[in-house]
Amino acid sequence: MKTPSSKQFSNPLLRKAGQLTLAVAVAAALAACGGGGGGGDAAPTQNTEQSTPNENTNTGNPGTDNPPQTHTIAPLPVGTGIASFSWGTVGEFVRVDGSTGAVTKMSNPCGTTYQGFTGIDTRPDGVVVGVTSEHLHLVDMVTGECEQLATPPVPMGVVAVAADGKIHTVSLNANDNGKFVLYVLDAAGSVLSSAELTGTNLDFIKGIDFAPDGKLYMSAHDAMLGYQIFEIDPTTGNTTARFATSLLAGDIDIDSTGKLRSSSTNQTIYTIDISNGAVVGALPTDRVTEHLMVYR
Repeated sequence: MKTPSSKQFSNPLLRKAGQLTLAVAVAAALAACGGGGGGGDAAPTQNTEQSTPNENTNTGNPGTDNPPQTHTIAPLPVGTGIASFSWGTVGEFVRVDGSTGAVTKMSNPCGTTYQGFTGIDTRPDGVVVGVTSEHLHLVDMVTGECEQLATPPVPMGVVAVAADGKIHTVSLNANDNGKFVLYVLDAAGSVLSSAELTGTNLDFIKGIDFAPDGKLYMSAHDAMLGYQIFEIDPTTGNTTARFATSLLAGDIDIDSTGKLRSSSTNQTIYTIDISNGAVVGALPTDRVTEHLMVYR
């Protein structure tokens, strides 16, 4: 198409009219080619949001802040009473009758005849967290099903879950400074903080658990004090002896009323008043249940 020359538009009015004529011509040409023109429907735009990853998608991939979704691990049923991991001949989850002390098997953990759990505790939702020397698991004590969460930075020995869901665990062995180390993990098992346990001369640790008031307690053997219940400051690692007992050779669990239960090497589960260390109950069992237990 031939366009008017600039000479034809020396008059300003004519020049303005020519510009309008040119604009209309260009718009018509674009419309004929399928382009977007004035007065026509706008071309569809690409939805760039669809190609952007959803930040709230919970993939549970290692190295992310997203904890894994758990759809298979059921919580420990309320009314289970005393549930324990018993070494015995093979490792198995068992239930201890709170009245008679009778022990019945629930399952073999992780579908095997042995799994080296060194600590278990329940999350606020009732799902059991188990720690081995190498891994953190969610476990269904009724069926034995396990779901691995993470690999701790060092071998772990005991575990307790706070009311906010944070997992607290202590190293299985002392470090180069001769100190055991408390680690605080998120729900997916990623380390949030760590602190050496100070103020003690610990030989070994048998169990930790939170009381209803949020205080963290530990059952351990001190080279100078013997068997003790200690209180731990999770932020600083400062450890304070609360009361001594020769009975606390095993794991501990503190129920919603503040009663501390301890397994032992003499096949007895003791109930202790945590405010003064007084033994207020003894439940003989027919099996060694010293290692791990939860009360629900």
